[in-house]
Amino acid sequence: MTSSSVKLEGSFSEDGSSDYVSLIPFEGSCCRGGNVFVIAAILLERNLQNVANYLIVSLAVADLMVACLVMPLGAVYEISRGWILGPELCDMWTSSDVLCCTASILHLVAIAVDRYWAVTNVDYIHTRNGGRIVAMIVVVWSVALVVSLAPQFGWKDPDYLNRINIEQRCMVSQDLGYQIFATCSTFYVPLLVILVLYWKIFQTARKRIRRRRTKANTLKDSGHPKGGRFKFLSRKKLMGDWEKNKGDVALVEGSVGEGDTDKGGSDGGGQTTAFTIVENNGGDTVQ
Repeated sequence: MTSSSVKLEGSFSEDGSSDYVSLIPFEGSCCRGGNVFVIAAILLERNLQNVANYLIVSLAVADLMVACLVMPLGAVYEISRGWILGPELCDMWTSSDVLCCTASILHLVAIAVDRYWAVTNVDYIHTRNGGRIVAMIVVVWSVALVVSLAPQFGWKDPDYLNRINIEQRCMVSQDLGYQIFATCSTFYVPLLVILVLYWKIFQTARKRIRRRRTKANTLKDSGHPKGGRFKFLSRKKLMGDWEKNKGDVALVEGSVGEGDTDKGGSDGGGQTTAFTIVENNGGDTVQ
């Protein structure tokens, strides 16, 4: 639940309550400072200025709005032990709270979707542009606005004003339909989507790792002679070993470098690398 959905009454002793209230300014300062640093780092550091980090900036803005709009009024609510600011500010506070918290959660969904596309679609990295990411950000904030402003257009329970004016409690609409709509759209559905996407990302990464290991083992088994081992030899060393060994030398694979000539590398500039198998009396060995 959001911070304005629950009013903590009778949960603290007098000393415990004052200790908790004294921590609120510190929490707000940490929240504001941390998100400002994130935004500044992305805006000022050239290496971080890519379209994928647009989502991170928007997420930091949502969290910064929580620290600037929601937490100060929440501190007043806790200190006064009741809502004394009237129904208008209560509407603004609860709407801001739901807006920012919903946007923050939906940004996590958007980041998961972006990572899923990047992992499962090879062409997505090349086709991902600022317009697509901005569209995702617009969708996130639009959904958050719909959820947060619905009570202001009449989706409130009958006791909403009495709860503020008489009981001095400021809470989001307790209408059952709105509670189900808001809870599902801001918590349960995003949680399910995030879990499914990251599970698919994990499966895709595991399949790629297994495929690479299988391919490497196949190349190793098909390329190595039985009981043998490979060693890279330059053309110059290969010619020297040819003079020393009386066995048959077979060139398995090689390539001619830029400095090689048709004279067998006698100019000394060739640096061709090759695999060689030297057949001795004792069997196949590789040099």
